[in-house]
Order: sequence, then C-alpha cells, then structure tokens
Amino acid sequence: MDEAKQKVETAITEVTVIKSDLKKVLSAHKRFAISGKNVEGSVLSAIKFEVKDDVLILTTTDGNRALQTELTILTLLGEDCEFYVSMALASKLSFVKGELNEIIIHYENGKVEFIDEEFNSNQILRTKDADEGCKFPDVNKYIPTKNNFTITVSQKLIKDIAALKAPKGYVDLSFNTKDKLAVILCETNSEEVTQKAILAPIKKDADKEK
Repeated sequence: MDEAKQKVETAITEVTVIKSDLKKVLSAHKRFAISGKNVEGSVLSAIKFEVKDDVLILTTTDGNRALQTELTILTLLGEDCEFYVSMALASKLSFVKGELNEIIIHYENGKVEFIDEEFNSNQILRTKDADEGCKFPDVNKYIPTKNNFTITVSQKLIKDIAALKAPKGYVDLSFNTKDKLAVILCETNSEEVTQKAILAPIKKDADKEK
C-alpha cells in the first residue's frame, strides 16, 4: 500500500468543544449554505470543518456570502485536518442539554462522529475530504481586514432591522464617516411605505470605563 495513502486512511483527529456553542453556530451556518433538493452535489451545500492552530474553524458560503466561526478546542488528539459535511445533515444534529456541556468530534476514515458521553449518544455523518476533489472556496481571500472605520452595535438591534418593510429585501445603511459613534440610519422604501430607523453604536469597553 502506498505510504501516503495509508497515512490518510489511518488519520484520526478528535477534539472536544463546548456543546451549546456548537449547537448555536451550526444553526447560524445553515443560513449561509445553499439549500434545496437539487444542490446536495454542490460544494456550496457543505460546511467545512478545519482543525488548525488549536481551534476548530467552521465555514459556509453560498457563493455571495460567507460565515466563518472559530471555536476553542478544549482537548485535542491527533493532527490538524479538514473535512466537509452536508450542511443539511449537520443542521439536523441533536444536542441534549445536560450537566456536562461538552461534545466530542471524532474524525476518521471518511466519517465524523459527534459523541456525547453524558447521554451515551453517538451521531455519525459521512464526510467528503479535500483530497477527494471537494474544491471548497478559499473564503479567507475575500474576508477584508479591519480598517479605520469599525463600529460596534448591539446584536439585538441588527435583528430588529428585520421588522422594517423591505419589498426587495434590501436595507440601506448610512454612516457618519467623521464620527464613528454617530447613529446609523437604516432606510427602506417602496411606493406604499417608507421607513427609517436608527441604530446607536456602542463602545465595547464602555463597562470598563464605568
């Protein structure tokens, strides 16, 4: 047997992460992958798992948007690796709340297991690996670096924008480039309805200043 092939076949990586965090981010990543009956053959319908530099990186993209999450690894066995799982299947994983808020992710030979030792639960999904022709986009090339114009707003305010009537699904955001703490104007309009809302930026270190 070819030595390189044998190394791939026997590669094992096992990480432990916080269960509640994984559950929440998988739900979020579902919104950033394409879905539907005829898209399961597309790499854009998958979620990428990558163990790198002691973190677990999850990535999804629909070709226009992308979401990348880094989860802290509590324990790590094995080497860095990457693999891909159908987002439709990953979003159906079930995580039961218990006293032990940890989940083990065990990757080996084309399958990944999500192990909850507290409830003796073992959920197994097939994977598609990088060396099998899964050409997932290099999302990192398109993520811009932070610049001088960075603001912070409450996550709840972002969710509230969904209450605006946006006929074509678009919301215009206007910023004051000279004052990063000035309110952000949000606008939608149509022939029947025009709406304006304001979001107030906050200082992330405001609590420390009190």
